[in-house]
Amino acid sequence: MSRNYHNDLSIDQDDLNRCWIEQPILYMEWSEKWADACKERDQFKEQLELAKADAVRAVKKDPKKFGIADNPTVQIIDATVSKHKKVMAAADKYNDAVHNARVLDLVRTAFEHRRRALQGLTQLWTTNYWGSIDTPEGQPATSQHLRDKMKESASGGRKLNKSKKLIRRPKNGS
Repeated sequence: MSRNYHNDLSIDQDDLNRCWIEQPILYMEWSEKWADACKERDQFKEQLELAKADAVRAVKKDPKKFGIADNPTVQIIDATVSKHKKVMAAADKYNDAVHNARVLDLVRTAFEHRRRALQGLTQLWTTNYWGSIDTPEGQPATSQHLRDKMKESASGGRKLNKSKKLIRRPKNGS
């Protein structure tokens, strides 16, 4: 993997527009890397199978060369083949390729999570979640003022009196 996926997965809340534009491009780029890794994994699997077949043939042809008696059993052949240098090297390459493909599959999943996170952040932005708080002229937004605003918005615009009871509005016409 040539690029660092951690950087590509990051989201800049102050530049959601750029993040949205990059999202499909990055998703496709990392999906292609995953597909290439799957192809490489499959190629290494074939190489491993060929190495095993060559080792089995060699063991059956000359078992004494591998330190075993003539007419070895299947279990003895399998044990000898699994210790063969070429088989072990091919198995290491295959295991590394499997790991790489799994990581890239997880990266693809992470990009799907990134897209959902971008959707959520965009929704927060459109509802002015990070917008300014209305305060009386010249006063900074204090934590008490923020709590009052939150209570007011939670009660649907109805103000609470000091006894925490809702103040009823008079009905029209009464």
